[in-house]
Amino acid sequence: MDILKKIVIGGVCVLTFISCKYKEEKNTTQQNKSEIVFKSWLRDTLNMLKNQQKFDYKRDILLSSDSLSLDIVKTFDKKINPKNIEKIKSKELIYAFDLLDRSHNRPQEEFKLKLVISSYYSVSMVEQLKYEYDSEIKLFDVIKKTKIEKYRFVKGNFIEKRILSY
Repeated sequence: MDILKKIVIGGVCVLTFISCKYKEEKNTTQQNKSEIVFKSWLRDTLNMLKNQQKFDYKRDILLSSDSLSLDIVKTFDKKINPKNIEKIKSKELIYAFDLLDRSHNRPQEEFKLKLVISSYYSVSMVEQLKYEYDSEIKLFDVIKKTKIEKYRFVKGNFIEKRILSY
């Protein structure tokens, strides 16, 4: 009976080890597949960005050394006449005006808008997605004739407004 117990316990240990190793190989294969999909998307995206015209902003493209993440930083520094806002086509600037409208802070006179938006792309851990995406407004300043309004932004809303006079 002792020999039978040892054989059963040994068999269970071997099967457990094989099962764990199979799961590890499956996870590694999935991760490699996700990296390949992301790098293919990245190559196509970088080619498209290289050929794309920039209209209202300065753009910095930051690629990680292992090519597993991409950060696109758009910097807007634009003088705005409130009478001509309808003519602006940039989706980022339209969103900025919407934020100002929702908080009842859109200036009625001409102003300068400084806006820095960072968009971060990385390899997705979800098989159906090509990439994970995150976007953050790093700087949102409205510069008027006599003051600067600095806004902090989190999850689609302003959370703080500081006014600096000069």
